[in-house]
Amino acid sequence: MIVDAKITHTMCLPEGLYLQMFVPLVTDEIFSIKKTDSCEVIFAEDDSITSKQRKLIYATLKDVADFMGERIAETEIVFKQLFCQEKGIEGISFKDCTRQEASDFIDFLLEFAFYNDVPLQSEYGIDRAYNINRYLELCLKYRKCCVCGKKADLHHDDAIGRGFNRNKVDDSNKRKMALCRCHHQERHAIGSTAFNEKYHVYGIIWNGDEKARWNESIDEEEAEEEYREYAADEKGDGEDENGN
Repeated sequence: MIVDAKITHTMCLPEGLYLQMFVPLVTDEIFSIKKTDSCEVIFAEDDSITSKQRKLIYATLKDVADFMGERIAETEIVFKQLFCQEKGIEGISFKDCTRQEASDFIDFLLEFAFYNDVPLQSEYGIDRAYNINRYLELCLKYRKCCVCGKKADLHHDDAIGRGFNRNKVDDSNKRKMALCRCHHQERHAIGSTAFNEKYHVYGIIWNGDEKARWNESIDEEEAEEEYREYAADEKGDGEDENGN
């Protein structure tokens, strides 16, 4: 088990260093089960992998392992090998790799998940991202809603303008994002600023090779109906048994 701890007190002696640490989420019951009187201490450096990155990696590895019907340990070994082959490096350890290596590995896992339609067990897909900009690019590339991960349409943050054919106009310098029809309609309903703040997303300039995929126009009536159903469900979830 790998956890991040906070050093609360130190005492330096000629023969070594005494440390007093606080380890969150590790209860006396868990510690007694482990039955250990030793641990490995790795002093974090400014450029080392963060606790958040480690959690993102293992959460997504679990989703991929469940999808493939494998154990997490086996999936971790396979994807480490694939990642190292792609990057041309000898190995990677989630104990002491750099933040950049960890970020690249998260992107590597997410791209695999998007390409193979692996369901991510989180409320919002963006919760699995560390490099938000790269995540938004992947959503555009694989037509995944950047909020919920469902099949997406193209939404332009920068207006194309009336009278232009959206399928023919050059939008290479326009900010855009991938949104399902429900979240596309919600964005129109509450406004771009409120929507971006609510879901922590934004439009990006993206000039990928998959432009030919964006040839479907949005059925605004169908999108509005989907949003009404979504809004009704959200309202229902917030009511108590008396309808309050």
